[in-house]
Amino acid sequence: MNIAYLMNAYPMTSTTFIRREIESLENLGLEIHRHAVRTWAGQLVDPRDISERSKTHYLLTGNVLGLFIASIKEIFLNYRGVMRAAPTWIKLFKNSQGGLVRHFAYFMQAAYFRQLAQSDQISHVHVHFATNATTVALLCPRPR
Repeated sequence: MNIAYLMNAYPMTSTTFIRREIESLENLGLEIHRHAVRTWAGQLVDPRDISERSKTHYLLTGNVLGLFIASIKEIFLNYRGVMRAAPTWIKLFKNSQGGLVRHFAYFMQAAYFRQLAQSDQISHVHVHFATNATTVALLCPRPR
């Protein structure tokens, strides 16, 4: 079973319990893919957290061009999935104060993440906190 952990920022000193959870699942033989919207700006001191940074795939940090490419690919190659996600995207946009640019960024991250998840054959996505990562997971356009 391939599981993706999706977080807002990871690793951070306050997410040690998540790192331990991931390590425990890996010790059980599960394959865990770490994803975060962005890197944490703080300094990591724990060697295990420092190691986690290199294992984590970042959606937004240093990846603006990748997000644009993924979005365009998603519109042309998974149009039905985008249309299935559109009502949720519109509802989230209307009910928030985040602004249009932020919500387009969420869509772009969701398109990119969906393509990564498909490539890695992810069977389950786990999101710990109700943050922008939850929005990205919710908006992942359903496959064709």
